[in-house]
Amino acid sequence: MKRRTWAVVAGLLGLVLGCGGGSGGGNDSGGIGDPSARVAEVEYVDGKPALFVQDGNGANRQRIHFTGATDSIPGNGADLVVADDEILALGPLRWSPDARRLAVVVTLAFEQSEIVVVNADGSNATVASINTQLVLGRPDWSPDGTRLVYGMSTLPVAGGVDAFQTELATSTVTRLTEGANVGGPGGELRYASDGQSVLWSKASAGGDDPLADPKSSVKRLALGTGVVTDVATSVQGEVQGLFRDGTRALVARNESLDAGGRTVRALVSVPLDGRGSEIELANGVLQYAVVMEGDARALPVIDVSTDPSTPKVAYVTLPVTGEAGQLLGALGNQTVAADVYRR
Repeated sequence: MKRRTWAVVAGLLGLVLGCGGGSGGGNDSGGIGDPSARVAEVEYVDGKPALFVQDGNGANRQRIHFTGATDSIPGNGADLVVADDEILALGPLRWSPDARRLAVVVTLAFEQSEIVVVNADGSNATVASINTQLVLGRPDWSPDGTRLVYGMSTLPVAGGVDAFQTELATSTVTRLTEGANVGGPGGELRYASDGQSVLWSKASAGGDDPLADPKSSVKRLALGTGVVTDVATSVQGEVQGLFRDGTRALVARNESLDAGGRTVRALVSVPLDGRGSEIELANGVLQYAVVMEGDARALPVIDVSTDPSTPKVAYVTLPVTGEAGQLLGALGNQTVAADVYRR
């Protein structure tokens, strides 16, 4: 059984948020701006990517400048300098569990990217991954904030993507999987609640029909033993985010093509253990979605423009239980990556 509870409707006057059951908390009225949230976002300034942090209503906005980074990862060369003028791309990115640090994927050369951890005020930038490969997808923090897990290529042209872990205190990088191919659309890595295992998803091809959904599987890797077990198989749709307890996933499912030929997708909270109901949280021209820290809210990113040639991207946070959402303020259409922490 599926409960459809939230929808995004685009119009000339902007965005309309609707709720099909229940009401949200004090900041869930559907208005613009959430002062209780902390936003990190990447946008282009004079043709170069720039990282900003701000409150959810746009207040206390600050640019994070990169002027170099400490690099204690064994084997990393010193030829790549993490500096504003050298950066080709920024993102994805993720807040630490205490919102004091950011893990940001930084690209400095062709077929190269690395994770840089930086304090929320821009201080103490530190390289946290090997810098000779490609980091693919969003890194995830362990619940205690001491480790990062991420997908990284081991072969040219973004091939051989496996899961890696970095112990931040010692700059120790460990390869967790061999031949898992964890990257690509529908590939999500997340620490489990106890930090002793890692969840990952993988999507198969959807077929020739442009609206055919892929099938996704979710697995669990025990860090102590290396044993891999199935959490779920043949989940309809592309996994966007995994809950730390392994009981649910945010899944994007194709619904239709709009008048401009764009794919309209539903964002659905799906039980992985077969218990409970599916909950449709959002639908529209969904770009991507993530589970926010604490697993209580989701962040769907949706193009609400009626003209495919002029995208208008909306960032919305909403409870994963299906109540009304909160449209974030002061995120420009040039924003290319964002993460939100809600206190």
